[in-house]
Amino acid sequence: MKGNNLKFFFLGAALVATGLWAMAVTIPNTFTSGEALSAAKLNANFAALKTAVDALEAAVPGKQNRISGTCSEGRYIRSVNADGTVVCGNPGAFGQVREDGSLRGGALNVAAVTKGTGEYCITFTVPLSQGQLETAQVTLAGDVSSGVLFPRVNNGQAGFTLSCPSGLQVVLTTAAGTKTDGRFSFSVPPQ
Repeated sequence: MKGNNLKFFFLGAALVATGLWAMAVTIPNTFTSGEALSAAKLNANFAALKTAVDALEAAVPGKQNRISGTCSEGRYIRSVNADGTVVCGNPGAFGQVREDGSLRGGALNVAAVTKGTGEYCITFTVPLSQGQLETAQVTLAGDVSSGVLFPRVNNGQAGFTLSCPSGLQVVLTTAAGTKTDGRFSFSVPPQ
């Protein structure tokens, strides 16, 4: 190295050595002004520094590894584990269904609604878990011409005649228990 470059090298080495000294790193070789440098001694110092830096990186609590996982289409990343793997979540769904079974605009994650008398099967663009379907909320919407209706989510219970293997089953009944059509909104929380 020539003049100025050598000066900057020693200045950088001194700063690194001072910082490492504060972290209690033992540098095996020191140099004095005018002393000839040897590659073996410099390499030994750099090896000591690398060992210390590697130990510091390993000891950093909460260090996040690179994200290594993905979620299938339509699902989202809920959280990332320390090892970089991901936990995927299902989106929620919501919408409003008219008496004739058509969807009012603004529905989220709804593929289709199938209708029978007082029965509705709502299917989704991304499959939802049974736990999500069990926590669905159904609320009546608008005026109800046939009196008070009682909405209920009927997943897998008796009395539902529409085939709805993986959707949300909703039944609307009067106080007397008669199935009847009506407007309602529904929401299924994300998971």
